[in-house]
Amino acid sequence: MIGVLVLGILNIIFGCIIVTLGSYYQADSHEQVLSEIAHPIVYRLIDFSLVFSSFVMGFDMVA
Repeated sequence: MIGVLVLGILNIIFGCIIVTLGSYYQADSHEQVLSEIAHPIVYRLIDFSLVFSSFVMGFDMVA
């Protein structure tokens, strides 16, 4: 339960950071923000982890 709480807090913090950077760069998607702030390899890893975690959460909600 502590891990879930920590991950929830981290999700809120990083979500706020991405929204703030998206506003700063006038971006339409997270890809534009990540390509501006991260190395291409790191950008691909973060993008993959976002897509994968969204798929897992969606699959869990359906189950």
